[in-house]
Amino acid sequence: MREIKFRAWDADSEYMFYSDKPEDEYFFEFNIDGKFKAFVIRYDGFVGTIYEPPQPEVEELHDIMQFTNLKDSKGVEIYEGDVVKINAGYGGDHFYKECIAEIKYDAPGFYPHNLNDEDGVVWQDDCYHFKSFEIIGNIYEDKG
Repeated sequence: MREIKFRAWDADSEYMFYSDKPEDEYFFEFNIDGKFKAFVIRYDGFVGTIYEPPQPEVEELHDIMQFTNLKDSKGVEIYEGDVVKINAGYGGDHFYKECIAEIKYDAPGFYPHNLNDEDGVVWQDDCYHFKSFEIIGNIYEDKG
């Protein structure tokens, strides 16, 4: 059975949080329209009055990434936005002995997009064999 997990980037705190690791300051939810959203509760800077106690602010985060349900060569879970090293690949009309790619969702699935090629998608015979990939960072924290 497929695991459904997400993570979100909090740019203000420069922190990545995960849906399967609940924390007091972060949460995920579906809104009334069925759209999945991520939020952070900010406690700093809020003020109250004698009649109304201070209330924390809830801020929506827009950088949500889904778990691909795959793991890299070291057993690390691969999410959208991860930067991976691919030992061999073909993108557009270029063959790459080794390339660096970002994992992106492009219907109907997740694909490595070469960061050094304007054509983007890395096409190779074993493109779906993510175990041959190695995560070296992500687009927010470490770009490899």
